[in-house]
Amino acid sequence: MIDALHSRKIPYVILRGYEKLPERTPGSDIDFYIPSEYFDRAVTICLQKEFQWRSEVTAPPIYQPAINSLRLVTDAVQKPKKAAEYTLYRQNELFDLLKQSLIISKNSDEIKEHGQGELGIREAMVLFDNLQIHIFDHLAYWNIDGTNKLRVSKFVEDSIIQNRVHENGLYIPSLPDELAHLICRTVFDYNYKGKQIPEYHISKCESLATDIVDNKKHWDIFKDLVSLLFHGADEVVLESVENREFENIRDKLYAYSNY
Repeated sequence: MIDALHSRKIPYVILRGYEKLPERTPGSDIDFYIPSEYFDRAVTICLQKEFQWRSEVTAPPIYQPAINSLRLVTDAVQKPKKAAEYTLYRQNELFDLLKQSLIISKNSDEIKEHGQGELGIREAMVLFDNLQIHIFDHLAYWNIDGTNKLRVSKFVEDSIIQNRVHENGLYIPSLPDELAHLICRTVFDYNYKGKQIPEYHISKCESLATDIVDNKKHWDIFKDLVSLLFHGADEVVLESVENREFENIRDKLYAYSNY
């Protein structure tokens, strides 16, 4: 899969689960961020490599026909007899499916312009043996009360691609980008329903902070990212990072009157 992404010049960043790659996976999940314009091609690669389709999450209803069309094309390659029968006996369904997919293509720019909120956020999940791969077309985190996922600033998304690091044949986040991503998961994704933050997650944040705080270039980049992610409360987050206090960042944000 990684080789195919490279050969087809599809930009990506492995957000988590890359530490032991390519020899082995540290857990059962790997997260990929792939910019929206390359998302469909990346999912197609996974299906062509015989990854098992599991589901799509946070996909707006208007996008669903495109997902179904992608499945149909994959089936046609892998199961030509079945695809021929589908074409012969279910022509009306096939026509409606393709027509809706053309509507998706026509309105894709309009979808992208909606900015914040679930609309325009896509996540595909595929399986290979016991490994679950999540592919995201945008960076998004649960809002403070856990009712919705919100997209981050495009500048944050651009940063994680532009500053990515090529290591062991893989593209992984730069130190500032990775810490910003992990803090967002700490504040929003883990805590919004009382989930306990894993110890390895805190240890990773502490290790990254040690490498970033005393490096002016990394620290300046990180400060810019935090200002875009924590509107008006960036000083609270930066102070917590400097003091290596990651478990209570959320509580500090709740107590901060300007957030």
